[in-house]
Amino acid sequence: MIEKVNQVKSDLKLEQEISSRIPAESSFTVFEFNIIHIGTAKFRTGAIIGIPANYNYKSSTTPADKRNIVLRATLYTLLGGIMFTTWMFIKDFTTYRWEEDAEEAASGISEEYAKDALEFYRKILQ
Repeated sequence: MIEKVNQVKSDLKLEQEISSRIPAESSFTVFEFNIIHIGTAKFRTGAIIGIPANYNYKSSTTPADKRNIVLRATLYTLLGGIMFTTWMFIKDFTTYRWEEDAEEAASGISEEYAKDALEFYRKILQ
């Protein structure tokens, strides 16, 4: 299994830094046909890949199937980083918008609320 993981990483032409974050030696066996990936190769903490147990059976999977299983698991780890980054951007953007709306509403109540909001953000920025 280690050789196949390394072969797929080579076929994907991953940068050395990214490839090193998916250690083939840390791959583990999972049951059924589900592929599991924990972490993402985009972050320095890296990722590990769970390969289905039937991957090692000669009669049930062809070499092309085995290559496809590892390819999908490796791509999932890469896409996981992209999705996480997208989620962080959306979360940050929506939080910013909610805070902006709340500040507009608060400042419209009275001048005292507006001054309190300024003081609050000064303390946060310190």
